[in-house]
Amino acid sequence: MEEFAHRAISYCNDLSREEFETNHLVQDAVIRNIELTGEARSRIPESIRAANRAIASAHPAAVSPRC
Repeated sequence: MEEFAHRAISYCNDLSREEFETNHLVQDAVIRNIELTGEARSRIPESIRAANRAIASAHPAAVSPRC
């Protein structure tokens, strides 16, 4: 999950907001990595999520590809 998040950030690190908004390739890459983060989170067993507040407190809709 962390790797996907880092990738998403790195893809737009050196872009202005305007550059990001006009670069559909970068947008698609960022969105896909956010989706992958959500998919990975959904596969974490409930017992582990319950024991780790950072995972448990993340709102599923914020990272879910199904929202």
